[in-house]
Amino acid sequence: LREKDLLQWKDPVKRYIPEFPFSNLTIKDLLSHKTGLPFYTENLLFTRTINTKEELLEILGKLDANLLTENYSYSNFMYVVLGYIIERITGISWEEFTRKEILSPLKMWDTHFSFSGIKKTQNISASYLIEDGILNKYPEELRNEYMFMNPAGGIISTVEDQCKWILFNLGAKGNIIKKDTLISFQKPVAVVRVSSGKDISYEAYCPGWKFLIYRNEPVLRHGGHVKGYSSEIVILPRRNFGAIILTNLGGSPAGQIIGMYLIDLLLGREIVNWNKRFKEWKKKKDAEEKIKFGNRNKKMVKGITPLCDKKAFTGIYSNNIYGDIMISYKGNVLKIRIKRDWFNLQHLGQNLFEFYDKRNRRLEVEFCTDSNNKIIGLNLWFDLEIPVVNFKKGG
Repeated sequence: LREKDLLQWKDPVKRYIPEFPFSNLTIKDLLSHKTGLPFYTENLLFTRTINTKEELLEILGKLDANLLTENYSYSNFMYVVLGYIIERITGISWEEFTRKEILSPLKMWDTHFSFSGIKKTQNISASYLIEDGILNKYPEELRNEYMFMNPAGGIISTVEDQCKWILFNLGAKGNIIKKDTLISFQKPVAVVRVSSGKDISYEAYCPGWKFLIYRNEPVLRHGGHVKGYSSEIVILPRRNFGAIILTNLGGSPAGQIIGMYLIDLLLGREIVNWNKRFKEWKKKKDAEEKIKFGNRNKKMVKGITPLCDKKAFTGIYSNNIYGDIMISYKGNVLKIRIKRDWFNLQHLGQNLFEFYDKRNRRLEVEFCTDSNNKIIGLNLWFDLEIPVVNFKKGG
């Protein structure tokens, strides 16, 4: 569209979507995640059902505009908005446009936007998740839970087709866009981190790519994670090299580990034990989280009057942005329902509970009381690094 002069990167998003709530953001800001919209806002997908791009825009309009900055902050929501811009300009769906302008010219015939588009005879890998440290096959039927999110990564593909995508990004002969346009997508825009580390000295985000300087070599990479699946693409433009790693385990770092190992091999440098390094990072993060939550919980539990009757916790709790959640007491177990899913609440002490979601992510629930010790709401903690979400109990 840019080459056809149908849009420019400096154009404000509101030029194409007047109802977009943030007037200062441009197309380039969204492409490079330079909006400052906190990543944790996407947690609302965990608690709220959204079916259309229009619904997403309505919810974005409820967010505090003061959250926005010019800093880097990864946001899948903003890529959905970019897909919506394409639909507004062309008059066709993002899926139709992508098929017509990208997939078909690149002969990516085995790439789809929904599981229903895949023939039953095709060889589809089973998907897995880790529950309580045990690897289990994903129990649900393969489906697109968030079709409206497709522009942010709703691609189902094969290794062969993704190799064609890599060749496109390496500027293969007969490419479908101009070389200058391709290069512009590989230039850093939003700085993520500058480090004096001996391996990775610079990290940034290009339009559509994560960019890093690794051992003085520019590297383009990007990962993707959905239920039961993970992907990782690494490209070294100077070396005319690229690799795609697909993993049938949701949230797995295996793609990054293998990708970095391949880069070490290509550069002919000392091989870093990336598996060990990722394990150390994970162990350190878990330990820090345990300490933070532990210190906070000691203070919180000590200062809250205990409630003996767990039935007092039951009811519907609502948040204007995050939607509704339900607390129920069944079989002597307190449960929390979030959308279709039920989770058991483990008692930490007095009004404080924890549970683990399907991605094995730990969350905490703190029930709030008034001066008469009556439950009036709850706080949902996704992480101590992000603001708590407050839900008000219904009458």
